Amino acid sequence: MDVPTVSCIDLLTLNEAVIIDTRSEAEYSESHIPDAISHPLLHNFERHLNGLTYKQKGSEAAIKQGFELFGPRLATFCADILAHKEK
Repeated sequence: MDVPTVSCIDLLTLNEAVIIDTRSEAEYSESHIPDAISHPLLHNFERHLNGLTYKQKGSEAAIKQGFELFGPRLATFCADILAHKEK
């Protein structure tokens, strides 16, 4: 299946585009693309823990921890994203 590409400018002008912001709630509240939907991969506290792991143990440990934190929510996350697409 071919996935079409689109420029950022074109994306922002498409009426049917749904932009999902996967950053933490704090990052989203600081700044985001207008009308983007906040759906974080890691919540604020999880992101904080993951940052500490990165600083103390390195990127490999942080990536592993990120998967462990997010993994159990993956199916729900995907269903939520698909629900936005269908609206």
